[in-house]
Amino acid sequence: SLETNPYALLGLKEVLAHQPRILPAVLPRLASPPLTAFKARAIASLADVVKGALQPHLSALLPPLFPTMSSEDDDERESARAAAVAVSAVIDPQGSHHMMRELNLASNHASPRVRAGAAELAGVFAGTSPGVNLDTDTPEILILVLSMLGDSDESVVKAAWTATGQVTATIPKENP
Repeated sequence: SLETNPYALLGLKEVLAHQPRILPAVLPRLASPPLTAFKARAIASLADVVKGALQPHLSALLPPLFPTMSSEDDDERESARAAAVAVSAVIDPQGSHHMMRELNLASNHASPRVRAGAAELAGVFAGTSPGVNLDTDTPEILILVLSMLGDSDESVVKAAWTATGQVTATIPKENP
């Protein structure tokens, strides 16, 4: 199994580097709940290998990551956050609409853990992804996180507040 064999992940990365078309068969298993710390670390590792091939699969990948980013288990939470950052880092301009769709869906989810994960990833995406278009994506992300400041759950509001700072930090200051 992938979780018990230390060489399995290395082998999977090597195979995916040469045969990225098998990604649709691998991702559902990695992203299936419960999303363990090991699975999250594997997702982070694979994101660097498959890069842009990951974009069409965000709808399978991100929903399990969002609640795990707010897990009470430190290892799971940090691994899920690292996976989200790794995934965000491989989104290019042609794939940003996939990410925006998932962030919008998650921001309206019934679970506060999912909404908080969406807010957190929105800030990370705005601040670190090469795929964010300053003219189109940044205003949309800012509207998204600002709307989450009125959430009834404190963890969502805190995540949205942090994300608001991350998004506004990407906006260049105008010279007077």
